[in-house]
Amino acid sequence: MKRMDWLLPTMVAAGLLLASCSPTSGPGKGREGAGENASSSVKESAQQAEAQKADAHVKQEAQGGAPETPPAAQQNKWTSGDFNASRNADGALVAVPAGLKEDYFIDNGAVVELEGETLVMANVFSGDEGAVKVMLSHKPGEAEVKTVWSETITDTNNPWYNAFIRQLLVKLDETRVLFLEPEMTNNGGKFHLSEFNARTGKVTRIREDFWPLNEKGDYDYIYQYRWDGGRKKLFLQSYLGLVRVFDLRGGKDEAPERLFRVIPHSTTGAPSLFPSPDLERFVHDDESGQVTFYKMDGTPLGKIKLPADKYVPSEKLKWNPAGSIAWMESSPEGQGRIKDIDIDYLSIAPQRIDFYDKDGKALGSLRAEAGDDRALDIVSWLDASTALVKSYRIVPDGNDTYGIDEKGATFFTYDVLKKKKRSADATEKAEAQVIAEQTKAIVGSKEIVFSDK
Repeated sequence: MKRMDWLLPTMVAAGLLLASCSPTSGPGKGREGAGENASSSVKESAQQAEAQKADAHVKQEAQGGAPETPPAAQQNKWTSGDFNASRNADGALVAVPAGLKEDYFIDNGAVVELEGETLVMANVFSGDEGAVKVMLSHKPGEAEVKTVWSETITDTNNPWYNAFIRQLLVKLDETRVLFLEPEMTNNGGKFHLSEFNARTGKVTRIREDFWPLNEKGDYDYIYQYRWDGGRKKLFLQSYLGLVRVFDLRGGKDEAPERLFRVIPHSTTGAPSLFPSPDLERFVHDDESGQVTFYKMDGTPLGKIKLPADKYVPSEKLKWNPAGSIAWMESSPEGQGRIKDIDIDYLSIAPQRIDFYDKDGKALGSLRAEAGDDRALDIVSWLDASTALVKSYRIVPDGNDTYGIDEKGATFFTYDVLKKKKRSADATEKAEAQVIAEQTKAIVGSKEIVFSDK
């Protein structure tokens, strides 16, 4: 894999981008978070972005050489990491890089709410400064934003450039966060899993230099991560296939010897690995026409053959919250089954759902009601074996290419182990309501806005 440059189109889209500390992600519009996939950035070419004048930046595969930067004379002096803050008309605190005017942009924001404090990690790109990664702190009611940590990379040919611009910031408790700390050198660098204590202001390296650069010097980066705050476990998968599970409660870390790489379908790749929520299992797609269940130490378990001539979404295996049951969705091929699609993302209206235990053993299946326009989705799980299922009819939403509307939705429960289903009651139907997560910071291309409300 080559370097991916971050380019600033001539016109920056209006509006602010809502930052989330969850990678998942996949590419495209309307999809769920990735959980935390690092592949959540836009995957259009720079030429498309210039034509559409859409996003604040575009990530594309470099064809060699460093990206062009504005002449140094056009840049204002910036003490890397420093931010100025002032109140806007709504009373929110607006933070901007101190000393810079127009020739910069902010990207890849991650936000964590602690008790009485908001932390934001973001990258600031400017012509003569390269990329500066900052961690900012703001306390409600205060009129300032403090930079509590920063690091800079100036050489876009550094093999760790792609890794540097990604974010990992998760909440350990009400006073501490866990983050991926880069330590850059002239032609390389190290990455540490580190802890920042907001009360003391101290950074502690928990796992030092855990991520070796591959022997060929290919560019790598964290493609996805999963954080289990209850068990204090962190799962990482890199683009080139490094898999690590860190147990921060003193248990055993998992470090499989073999690589489980991302499917090299596009610049950033298509998802290939699907970990269980309890971080005890994962499923990997090696493009052989089947997927394999693994223990977290890399021990292979059962295999599942992918259905031929059927759509399977890009998230090939999904898990119940307990990590005890996985399921695969499938449908006939055709635009009428596509909810959303991008270069390495596909969401469908399933006609069939197949269930498996955590080792890959088949547990049965569900099919939609008779008719080519019928579909069903798993909405949530009521317990470790009982799913809340939505049955509905699909109709085109009027677009020429893809997209559907759902009509006549009904709900039922299905016990996967007992193979029993019944109509859902009102209380169970309420599980289908999604509450949007709120954040006290919004990261835009030119500013970071903190709300004290």
